[in-house]
Amino acid sequence: MIDGDIPAEVREEFVIGHAVWLEALATFARRALFTGYLMDHGRPEEGVIQSDLAKWDRMGALAKVDPRRASLMWENRCVVLGKMQKTSDGVKSTAARLLMLANVGLPADMDALEKRLQADPQGRLVA
Repeated sequence: MIDGDIPAEVREEFVIGHAVWLEALATFARRALFTGYLMDHGRPEEGVIQSDLAKWDRMGALAKVDPRRASLMWENRCVVLGKMQKTSDGVKSTAARLLMLANVGLPADMDALEKRLQADPQGRLVA
């Protein structure tokens, strides 16, 4: 993907060929695998991750993912009106969907975003 070698069909049909998906997946993994094991040294970006303590079983939730772009799972998250959206809300709401599949609690910012997403009857993120 980094080299741009993903066939056009993958990018047209699936969310997994897009940067927004990869960023959301990384956000999911950090939260799902290491929640409770990240030692904060005053700044979150300086946390220490101990991979031997990771909750690897949570990755099993990814088997529930429908990678098709047309899936309602991604609607108004990383896919808006049929187009991929690489926005901060798109990344966060996509990661939130993955975390919910794994039964992992959402951080406050994602929880607030989910509430905004659910508040709009048409499912659009409202500012």
